[in-house]
Amino acid sequence: MPLDTQHFAQHNLLPKKMSNKIWDIARENSVVPSLTTQEPVIIGDNIIPTIEEKPRASMIGEGQRKRSSDLRFGSETLFRGKAVVLTEVSLETTLANPVETLRIIQESFGSALATQIDLAILHNRDALTGEQISQDANCIADTTQRVVLSEDVNRVKKDINAASALVASHSLVPNGVALDPAMIARMVEAENPQTGAELYPNLNIGATNAGLVNGLRSAVGDSVSGRTYDDSEDSGIRGVVGRWDAVRWGKTATISMKKIEYGDPTGNGDLQARNYVAFMSEILFGWRVLDVNKAFAAIETGAEAPDTTE
Repeated sequence: MPLDTQHFAQHNLLPKKMSNKIWDIARENSVVPSLTTQEPVIIGDNIIPTIEEKPRASMIGEGQRKRSSDLRFGSETLFRGKAVVLTEVSLETTLANPVETLRIIQESFGSALATQIDLAILHNRDALTGEQISQDANCIADTTQRVVLSEDVNRVKKDINAASALVASHSLVPNGVALDPAMIARMVEAENPQTGAELYPNLNIGATNAGLVNGLRSAVGDSVSGRTYDDSEDSGIRGVVGRWDAVRWGKTATISMKKIEYGDPTGNGDLQARNYVAFMSEILFGWRVLDVNKAFAAIETGAEAPDTTE
């Protein structure tokens, strides 16, 4: 995609088509958006109606009085937050090759937003600090339904099925699985004990999309474990099976990105004095995980299962 660098230089704002591309990159590289449906989010309170008691139909005979049943609603509120990517680049770099610089920024910012969206909804975690985002927000990792990975790697298919069974026990049909790369490594090694055939013959160690896994749509990403950077905390989660429409999330408006030439936006000192420019991209989004202890089951390492991330 050619970059409108003249527009960018005049307005310090990315062309809309480039802003949209950043959002496309974020969605394509995110685990949660790959398994869920985005919905509109407004600036104010976002109330999600929920059904606490479902209506039931009944059979009546000819001339009999019709009978009613109750329909009772509840509500949940989306937690809203703003994801921001802010970085500095030397002025010499931007002038030497402005098109390539903007391309790299476009891709890296999209990837950064993807990571933050995943970490927020999966772990309620800030991507930069690793800290909890808010006590008012819930996340998929809150689920109390857990399956410990078997020591025998050849049982990985049974482990995934066990997580599916926990979700199905609540009369919910699981429709997706999020997988950590370490889980993919186990799946690639897994063999049928009787025949020696690979359990997942179409899967490769570097897979970013595992296709259908045990009949479930899949998405792969290191955000599943929460270990997206070398010094970030590993939750021990290697997979999450769920009814993914229980995740309600969306963004409020189109993504924006600005070029900042003056001031001290990062706290590193005056930009002009240091011959630097800053780039900032931000997006306001919200989420809420409904019935987290029913709709999701986490597959995690435990005392019986070695940590395969090393």
